[in-house]
Amino acid sequence: MSVSAPPRPAGPSDPVGRAELDAPVEARIEEGRRRTRRRKQAYAALAALLACAGAVLFAVGDRTGRTQGPSAARTGRPIVPALETASTIAFIGVKREAKGPAFVNELSVVNADGGASRVLVSDAQAEGLAWSPDGRRIAFVSPRAGDPDINVINADGTGRRRLTHNDDYSASFAPAWSPDGRALAFVRVYAGQSAFQIYVMNVDGAGQLRLVSKLASGGVGGLTWSPDGRSIVVATARHTQGGPKGFEVYAVNADGSGKRNLTHDWALDGFPVWSPDGREIAFRHSGTQPGIYVMNADGSALRMLAHGHSSRWDSPAWSPDGHAIAFDRRRGIHSEIYVINADGSGERRLTTRGAQPLWSPDGRTIAFRSSRDGNPEIYLINADGTGQRRLTHDPLVDLFVAWSPARSSQDAKHR
Repeated sequence: MSVSAPPRPAGPSDPVGRAELDAPVEARIEEGRRRTRRRKQAYAALAALLACAGAVLFAVGDRTGRTQGPSAARTGRPIVPALETASTIAFIGVKREAKGPAFVNELSVVNADGGASRVLVSDAQAEGLAWSPDGRRIAFVSPRAGDPDINVINADGTGRRRLTHNDDYSASFAPAWSPDGRALAFVRVYAGQSAFQIYVMNVDGAGQLRLVSKLASGGVGGLTWSPDGRSIVVATARHTQGGPKGFEVYAVNADGSGKRNLTHDWALDGFPVWSPDGREIAFRHSGTQPGIYVMNADGSALRMLAHGHSSRWDSPAWSPDGHAIAFDRRRGIHSEIYVINADGSGERRLTTRGAQPLWSPDGRTIAFRSSRDGNPEIYLINADGTGQRRLTHDPLVDLFVAWSPARSSQDAKHR
């Protein structure tokens, strides 16, 4: 899904485009089809032998909690002890290929205070990344079993589990934890069908419940839970007799009931996010008056908060106390990070070239992406615009930044 102006050449600070991110999903599904046909012609004994060998190799990787194979050697990043503080950032590093989609994607974590990043898995996919509310686990997407599935891994790299089991004609992505950490929402798509579907499942993969079907094939922009865990918002195209038209924000109850359309402008509304108190929803709008908009949780009292075109794939970000929103805005071929008070006052620019802002749990720092030094990396800046510094140093395209939630000292001691 896109929530920006009509297509234009990508700028150096752009996140990877949705078309590029969707390519691995479709390619993996098609690859699965071919693999199924080949399996039917293979000898059963040989297939069993290969499966056993693969299981042994992956089991070794999971027990050690480190990346096996060429990934670590290629990046030159050392393996460091597990990060135990709440100031931990997870991100996906994407390898850009000259031709075809990128499949060598790494899920890494890095301490926000600096130091070397640590690779947790080398087969992540750039289709979603989310910390559990207690900061102990990370949900991500991986095609390791053949097709894109939702996986979960402990923050120290141990205990990896595959939660969904797609066949050769489906893919799951965009995991989102419920506020109580007991469930995960995600999006599933079937090859050859013109609709996405939203599911909820227990954190062990059991009890999968389909909440919404027939979401437009144009994509899904944003999938977030309300703070009380009762509702989920998502942006997708509205279906009409003439086909999908315009992206709008929808909400649905966590049990699948009460689907409602919150915006009604037939424009491009996307990437909705709840305020910390659950009373309001901020989202991007790319109609005749593009910008960041805010509305009540029921869709009423819609108002523009900040005017201007934004980067194509980033959500506005509420500060932890709900008093401010960080967002990015286009300035020529680049984008900049801004902060504005929740009442629309006090807008201020923080960066030169930046995208995908994300607040630290204590609200003092904002993480963002930038290619100002030649390669898309993660940077940090204080909320008042001071103290800008580069956090990552690697050859991959760093994106899908996720900051671990705050935890009490007592909780951290008993991890």
